[in-house]
Amino acid sequence: MLEAFFSRRAAGPGKRRGTASRRAQQPGPAAVNTLPAGGTSGVNMSGQDAPLDQSSDTAPDDAAAAGASAGSMSGASALVAALEGDPSSEEPDMNRLQALLESRGFSPSLFGSLGPRMHQLLHRTMGGATSSKAQQLLQGLQSTGDENTQLQAVIEMCQLLVMGNEETLSGFPVKQVVPALISLLSMEHNFDMMNHACRALTYMMEALPRSSVVVVDAIPVFLEKLQVIQCMDVAEQALTALEMLSRRHSKAILHAGGMSACLLYIEFFSIAAQRNALIIASNCCQSVSNTEFSLVSDSLPLLTARLQHDDKKSVESCCLCFTRLVDCFQNDEGRLDEICSHGLLSNIQRLLVLTPPVVSSGTFVMVLRMLAIVCSQCSGLAVQLLEKDIASTINCLLIGSAEYASQDINLLPRTPQELYEITSLITELMPRLPVSGIFSVDTLLWKTNAPPQEQAVWQWRDDRALWHSYSRIDNKIIEAACQSGEDEICLSTMGRTYTIDFNAMQQINEETGTSRPVQRRPNPNGSGGSSSGSLSSLSSEDARARALRDDPHLAASFIKALFAVLYEVYSSSAGPAVRHKCLRAILRMIFIASPELLKDILRNHPVSSHIAHMLSSQDFKVVVSAIQMSQILIEKLPDIFHIYFRREGVMHQMKKLSEAAASLSPVAPQHTGPYLFHTAPPVDLAASSDSVYSHATLEQRVDAPLPPTPPQSRLNDAMKKKRAPKRNSRRGSKGQTDDNSANLFPGSDQELMRAAPPFPAGGSKTVSTTANTKCFPTSHSKVSSNSQAKNHGALPKPSFLSSLNPARWGRSSASNNNNSAASALLTSQSDKPSEASTIISKESTIHVVTAVSSAMTTGNKDKIRTWIKDQAMKFLTSHFGIEQRGDSHPALNILHRLSSATDQLDPCEHTHTEPLIRIRDIMTNSDVSPFEVLHSGVLTKLLTYLTNTTSSHSLTREQRLRSFLHVFLNCPPLDRKYDTCPSELNSEAMLSLVSKLNLCLNQLEQFAVKVHDLPGANTSRGSQAIKFFNTHQLKCQLQRHPTCKSLRQWKGGPVKIDPLALVQAIERYLVIRGYGRLKSDEDDDNSDDDDDASEDELDESLAASFISVGGTGGHRLQFSIGDHVLPYNMTVFQAVRQYSVSVNDDETDDETSPLGRAGIWARTHTIWYTPAPADDEEKDSTGGGSKRAKTSSISKTSPKNSSKKNDQLWTEGLCPPVQSPLTPYLSQSLPSSMTTIDPSLEVISLLRVLHTLTLHWNTLYPFCEPKRMLALNDFISSKLTSKANRQLQDPLVIMTGNLPSWLNEIAKTCPFLLPFETRQALFYSTSFDRDRAMMRLVDNTPELNNATDSTERVTPRLERRKRVVSRDDLLKQAETVMQDLGSSKALLEIQYENEVGTGLGPTLEFYALVSRELQRSDHEMWRGDVVAVESNKVGTAENVMYMHNTTGLYPRPYGRSAKIGVISKVRAKFRFLGKFMAKALMDSRMIDIPLSQPFYKWMLGHEKTLCTADLQQIDPVIYQSYKQLEKVLKQKQILQSDRSHTAASLHLALDSLTVYGCSVEDLGLDFTLPGYSQIELKKGGKDEPVTIHNLEQYLELMVHFTLVEGVSRQMESFREGFESVFPLSYLGSFYPDELDLLFCGSAPSLWDMKSLMECARPDHGYAHDSRAVKFLFEIMCSYNVDEQRQFLQFVTGSPRLPVGGFRSLNPPLTIVKKTFEPSENPDDYLPSVMTCVNYLKLPDYTAKEIMIQKLKVAAMEGQKSFHLS
Repeated sequence: MLEAFFSRRAAGPGKRRGTASRRAQQPGPAAVNTLPAGGTSGVNMSGQDAPLDQSSDTAPDDAAAAGASAGSMSGASALVAALEGDPSSEEPDMNRLQALLESRGFSPSLFGSLGPRMHQLLHRTMGGATSSKAQQLLQGLQSTGDENTQLQAVIEMCQLLVMGNEETLSGFPVKQVVPALISLLSMEHNFDMMNHACRALTYMMEALPRSSVVVVDAIPVFLEKLQVIQCMDVAEQALTALEMLSRRHSKAILHAGGMSACLLYIEFFSIAAQRNALIIASNCCQSVSNTEFSLVSDSLPLLTARLQHDDKKSVESCCLCFTRLVDCFQNDEGRLDEICSHGLLSNIQRLLVLTPPVVSSGTFVMVLRMLAIVCSQCSGLAVQLLEKDIASTINCLLIGSAEYASQDINLLPRTPQELYEITSLITELMPRLPVSGIFSVDTLLWKTNAPPQEQAVWQWRDDRALWHSYSRIDNKIIEAACQSGEDEICLSTMGRTYTIDFNAMQQINEETGTSRPVQRRPNPNGSGGSSSGSLSSLSSEDARARALRDDPHLAASFIKALFAVLYEVYSSSAGPAVRHKCLRAILRMIFIASPELLKDILRNHPVSSHIAHMLSSQDFKVVVSAIQMSQILIEKLPDIFHIYFRREGVMHQMKKLSEAAASLSPVAPQHTGPYLFHTAPPVDLAASSDSVYSHATLEQRVDAPLPPTPPQSRLNDAMKKKRAPKRNSRRGSKGQTDDNSANLFPGSDQELMRAAPPFPAGGSKTVSTTANTKCFPTSHSKVSSNSQAKNHGALPKPSFLSSLNPARWGRSSASNNNNSAASALLTSQSDKPSEASTIISKESTIHVVTAVSSAMTTGNKDKIRTWIKDQAMKFLTSHFGIEQRGDSHPALNILHRLSSATDQLDPCEHTHTEPLIRIRDIMTNSDVSPFEVLHSGVLTKLLTYLTNTTSSHSLTREQRLRSFLHVFLNCPPLDRKYDTCPSELNSEAMLSLVSKLNLCLNQLEQFAVKVHDLPGANTSRGSQAIKFFNTHQLKCQLQRHPTCKSLRQWKGGPVKIDPLALVQAIERYLVIRGYGRLKSDEDDDNSDDDDDASEDELDESLAASFISVGGTGGHRLQFSIGDHVLPYNMTVFQAVRQYSVSVNDDETDDETSPLGRAGIWARTHTIWYTPAPADDEEKDSTGGGSKRAKTSSISKTSPKNSSKKNDQLWTEGLCPPVQSPLTPYLSQSLPSSMTTIDPSLEVISLLRVLHTLTLHWNTLYPFCEPKRMLALNDFISSKLTSKANRQLQDPLVIMTGNLPSWLNEIAKTCPFLLPFETRQALFYSTSFDRDRAMMRLVDNTPELNNATDSTERVTPRLERRKRVVSRDDLLKQAETVMQDLGSSKALLEIQYENEVGTGLGPTLEFYALVSRELQRSDHEMWRGDVVAVESNKVGTAENVMYMHNTTGLYPRPYGRSAKIGVISKVRAKFRFLGKFMAKALMDSRMIDIPLSQPFYKWMLGHEKTLCTADLQQIDPVIYQSYKQLEKVLKQKQILQSDRSHTAASLHLALDSLTVYGCSVEDLGLDFTLPGYSQIELKKGGKDEPVTIHNLEQYLELMVHFTLVEGVSRQMESFREGFESVFPLSYLGSFYPDELDLLFCGSAPSLWDMKSLMECARPDHGYAHDSRAVKFLFEIMCSYNVDEQRQFLQFVTGSPRLPVGGFRSLNPPLTIVKKTFEPSENPDDYLPSVMTCVNYLKLPDYTAKEIMIQKLKVAAMEGQKSFHLS
C-alpha cells in the first residue's frame, strides 16, 4: 500500500532578491499532518528525527526545545497555562488558544506557527501522570543508604520503562535518572541492584532513543563490568546496553577501549551475548581513523579466528568488522597487510565455499568486495591468494566444482551483484594493464574506484555539534533547489517531512518543529580524479606481475581454470556492469598469457565472432576493449587471427570504424547490396552512457514508454476512518489554502498522495505554468491572471499546526504583511507576456551543479571517438594493408561459395533445388561463420524464396516450400506422388541451418536492456534505490486543462505522490472527491464558487462504487503532461521522468540513474486533467493490447455473413474451409505489433518461417501425421533468453513497470526464441498488477527481502480476500465465490467451515476439488467415457460418475435441436469454468482438469485451423474409423482421376470399394454425429444415408461438427467468463501444448533420489543423512502416478507440482521431526502436515515398512480436512 500525507505548508521556488525580500515573500508555514496507512505502509515511520542515511544523534530533547521556544516569546506562559488546563480535550483547547491570542492582538500567523509545539506540549501534559510517577521513583533511586528502597525503585523503574514509549514517557527526567542509575550500577556488592540498573538503562534507550545522548556517560561503568566479571548476568546485560549504544555512539565506546573489553571474555558468554559483543565490535569498526587503529588491532586475531565459528550471525558480524576496516584503510597498504596478517585470507577462502552457505547473500557480496579491494591495493596479498589456489575457490562459486572446465559449463544461479564482485576479484588477482600505448585511452574511459564526488556537500548538525552529510540523492535534490533559487525545499524521508530553509540555513522537522543548522560546503574533491593511493601503487612494480613472470605455471593454471568460466559469465550476462568487468578480466588474461597458452584456452571459443559483435556495439567501453583485444591477439597469434578476423568480420568492422564520420555509428554488419532486411538506425557513440551497455551499475536511462500492465485496484477503506473537522477557507493567493482544505483522505488515497506545500505568491505562478508554456501559453496566462485577480488582497488563514521554531515567526508575519504586494507583483508579471516568458524560462531550469558521475565527459567522448577511428585505421594498415583487395584472400573462400549459391537461388528457374542443395551442404559441412552468412545475402534470398506470393515466379509458393522441405527435411520431391506419409525424414540439415541463424541473431541483435545490476542485498545500490522509492515522493500540481471548462479546478495546491503509484490512482483520488463530474450550465455560471467547496469533500456514492468494483469501471478523467496523454497503468514516476523534462535536464549527471535526475525530485510537475474521451471504454488507453471485447471476437464474423454461412452449413452441408496454420507466418516481415526496430529482425523473420515449417510441414502433404521436426529448444536464443531473464530479475524494473517493449513483442510474435519458464515469468510480470509481479519476483528471489531495514525490502502490498465455504455442495459455493470475487484483483483465500486451517493449503485444495467437481458426468459438459469413483463423503457408499478421456477433455457437442434450457445450463457451467481458470492463473494456483490440445487451441483463437489431425486428440476411436473411410475416399479419387474408365466401369469400380469387407452403404451410416444420434450434421441428416458418392461431404461435416460447430456455443461462453477476469490475448506468448503446464503444473513423472536430495530440506531434528529422511526419499521414488497425487494432495493441498517439479515448489518441501514424550512410541502415530508452508512432520519410524503404511493411511484419510495437529 502507498504511504500518503498532505502537506499544507506554503513553499515554492522564487528567485532570490536578498534576504529581506525573500523573508517578506515567504508565507507562514503550516504543519505536515501524517497518518500511517493502516499499518501496511512501506514507509518506515521511525522515531529518528534525522534525514535518510543519518546514523548519528537526532533532535535534541523536545522538552528542552519547547522550553527554549516558550521562553523566547511573550505570552507563552498563557499558552502553557491554557494547555495544562484540560489535557483530555485537545481541539477545544486549541480553539480557545487561538481566540486568546487574537483577542490580545497577536497576529493569526503567530498562532499558526505554534502548531507542532502545542501538540508537543499537549502530549506532555497528557503524560503528566507518568512524569509524576517517574519523579517519585527518582526520589527512591536517590535514597542513599536505603538499598531496599533503591532496589524497589529501580525495579519499578524497569517496569515503567519497558511498557513506555516516547509518547507516554514525554517529560521523563532523563538527565536526572541516568546519573542515579549509574551510581546504582557501581554497587558491586549488590548484584540485583546492578542488574536492574543496567536493565533500566537498556529499557530507557529502547523507549526513549534520544536518551542515549545521556546514557553514553555510563560507558566506562559498563566496560568495567566486562573487564572484571563478578556477575555473568550483569556482564551480559551490560553487553546488551552497549550494543544499543554502539548504534549511535560507537566512537565513544571505541575510545574508551570498549572493543577489546567486549571481546576479552567472549567465550564465557552465552551465544546471544557473544553476538552482541561482535555487533559492538563491528559498529566500532566504522570510520576508523589511522590514529584509532591501535584501539582495534589487538582484537584482530580473535576476530579472524571467529570466522570459523558455527554461529551464522557471529560470523556475519566478524565479516562486517573486516569489510568496514578494509573500507577505512583501502588506500593504506601497510594497514591492509596488518589486517590480513592473522590468517584472514585463508579463513575467508574457506568460508566462501562452505555448503550450505554460512553467510547471507549481502555478506557474501561484502566479503568478495573486500577481497577485491585488498588484491587491488596490496598486490602481495593477491599473490598469496593465487598461491592458495583461489582459482579453485572461484570455480566452486561459479560452477559448483573446483575442477577445471573448458566445455559444457553450467553456471550456478548467482545474483548480478554476486557475479559483479566475483569478476571484480578475478580482475584484481591479475596484474594491472599498462597505462600507455593502446591502453592509454583507459584513463578517459574507466571510472576510478573512488565514488563520484559532488561539487558541494550539504550537511546537518547534531546535538554534539557534529556535522553529518546528507545522502547522495538528497544532496543532489537540495543542491538543485538551491541553485534554482528556491527559498526552501521539502524533503520526505523515513516517513517524516523536513524543510531546508535556505534563508536561515536550517533543517526543520515539520512534525515536531525541531530545527537544526545546515551548511553547504564546497567539495575540494568535486572535480574527481584518482586517489593518491592508487597513483602511488602504480609507480612501483606490481608484485602480481613479478610473481606470474617468475612462475609461469602459476599464471597458466589460473588462466586455464577461469578463462572458460569467465567467458561463459560474459556470454550469459545481460547487465552492463558484469560484462564490463568480464571484459577487463579477459583483457588482463589475454595480455599476460603466452601465445601457446592462448592457443590452448581459445580453442573452444569463437572469440573472433564475439570481437566482431563487440565492435558493432553502441558502447564505448565494449568497442575500445574489442580493439585492444584484437590488437593483442593478432600480435601474439598472427597466423591464426589473420584468417579468422577476415572470416568472422573483425576486419569488416574495423573498416567501418575507420571510415566513420565524426558522428561514429557502429552498427551491425550490412552489405552494400540488398542483403540486410533491416539496419540499425544511426546511433552516436557519444550517447553510449545511455545504452544497454552503460558502465554504471545503477545508472540506466529510461528512454522508452512503459509497456502497460492491467489496472491495479485496491479496496478503498475510505469509510473506515474519520475525517478532520471542517473549517472555513480563506485564501490569499492561488496555491495558498487553509490547513484543512486538503484534508488527508484515509484509505487507498491516503496511500497515494500527500498535498505538498503550495507555492508562495512570488513564485508559484511562474513554476506552475512552466511545464506547459509551450503548449498553452495564452490560455494559461489568462487563467493565471484571472486567478490572481480573484484572490488578490485576501489574507490566508494560517495553519494552527505550524512550526514553533522562532526563526520562522518573523518570516511568517512578514510574508502576511507583504502578501498584497506579492500578489500585485505576480499580476503585473502575468500582464506582461514578454517579461513573464523570461521569468518562466529561468524558473523552469533546474540545473544541478555537480561533477559528472562518469569519466566520460563530453570532451572525453570526443577524444575516445577520435581514438577509436585512429586505432581502427592503424589496425588495418598494420595487419591488412599489404593486400589491395581483401575479397581475394583465401580465407574468404566459404563466403564466395555461399554467395554464389545464393545468387543462383532464383524462384523463376526450374533448377531451384541445386542452389538449395549447395546452401545446405555449406551450412552442414562447413564451419561457416555468422559474418559469412550475413554478408552472403542468403538471409534475404531464402526469406523471399519461402514467402513471396507474386505470380511472376514459375513455381507457386507451395511448390517452393515443398522443394525447400525436400532438401532440408528429406520430404518427398515435387515429382513424386505422395499418397503416404514419408518415413525417412531427416532434420539434421534444418537443425544446422537454425543453429547458424541463431548465431547470426546473437551477433546482430541490439535489443536494449534496462537493468541496474541490483542484487537485493542490503549493501547494494539496488537496495538503496528501493529504499529511496519507499521513502520519497514526487511533487505534482494537479490542474484542470486550460481548454476544459466542464470540470472543477483543483484548489488543493501541489500534492505529493508515491512515485510508484499508477496514474489511475490519481484519477480515483480526484473522482471520489467530485472532480470527475461534469459541471452543468448552472455550475458554469457559478464557477467562481469552487473555493467554497472543500478539496476533501468525498462523494460517498463514488467512493462506494470504487470499493465495489475495485476501480475497474470506465475512466472519467484523462491525464496529460504537456501534450502527452498518460496511460492509466503507467507509474507516476515513469510519467514524470519520460514527459516532464525541462530545458537543461539533459545536462545533469544522473541521466542513466534509475532514480532519475535530481531535478525530478526537486521540482513540481504539472499534470493536466480533462474529461475522459467518450470512446475510452472501447479503446485501450493503456496501450497494452486489445481490450476484452476485442479478444472475444477473434473467431467471429459479422452477423450477416455468419448467418449466411450457417445456413449453407445446415441446408446444403457446405463446411467453411479450414485455415492453414502456415499462412499467418509466411511473411517477409514480422507483424505490425512488432514496433521495435533492430538489425536482427530479418533473421528473426526467417527463423519464424522455419519454426512454422518444422511445426506444420504436414499440412503441405496430405495423409501425413503431424510431427514436430525440431524441438522447441533448438530455436531458443540463449542471448535473448539471458537478456530477458536478467530484465525480469530487476526489482526496480518490475517496481516501476519499466520493461522494454521489445520483450513483450518478441514473446508474442516469436515465442520460440524464449523458453517456457522465461515467458511464464514475463506473463506474470506484465499481465496483472504490479503487486502481483512483485510478489512473484519475491517468491522466486527470496534474497530481495533479506534487508534488515524495512525500507530496503521489496514489499508487495497485495490485497487478500478470504471466503469461508462448506465442503457440501462445493461447486455451487464456488460459483458464488467466483461471481463475487472472480473479477476482483484481490488474492482469493479459502477456509472451510468448522476447520481451523486457512491460507495456501486450503486454497490449493479448493481449486483441486472444484476441478474434480467440474468433471462430473451429470453436468453434461464433456465427451468421453463415464467412470465410477467412490465418494469421499462420510456415510455415503454410492459412487460418483465422472468423465474420463485418455487424450484430455473436450466439450460435448450439442446440435441445433438441443433444448434452450439444456444449452443455457451448459453454457453457464462453461462460463464459470472460464472465470475459474482465469482466477486460478491470476493467483498462481493450479487446477486439476486434464484438457485436450484442441481445447487450448480454442482458447488461443486457433479454432479455424482445427483439422482432422486434431480429431485424434479428442476421440481416437472415431479417428481410426475416419482413417479407414479416408482410405476408401482416396481410392475413389484415384479411380476418378483414371481417364481409362468409362462411366459404367467407374460406377462398378466405385461400388466395389469396401470398408472392413463391406461397402459404404452397408455400414448403415447417416448424416448424424457418431455417438450422438440426435445431432444432425445437416438438415434432414437422419434420413440421408452415407454412400460412396457423398462420403467426402460426410467426413467433412463430421469433423467440423465435432471440432467446431457442436462446441462453439460452449467455447464462446468459456471465453466470456475467462475475459471477465483478464483478456485471453495475454496468453498469446504460449503454444497450445504449453497451456496445460501453465494451468495445471508439471506433467507427472517418476521422482528420483538426486532431485529429492537437492530440493527437499530436512530441518528441526532431521538432516539428509537421517534414517527417516532416507526412508522417505526411497518411498517417494517408488510411488506411481496415483500415489504421487495422493502424497502431493496431502502435503501441499494440490495433486500436482508446479512447472519445474519440487525445485519450483515454494515454499520448498521441508521434512521436520515430529517429537513425542519419552513414554510415547513414534510408530503409533501418523505424520501430519502444514500445507501452507509445505511442512511434513514425520515421526522417526523404526522401519521403512511402518513409514509406508503410515504415509498411506495419512494420505488417504487425512485429506479434505484442515485441523490442528
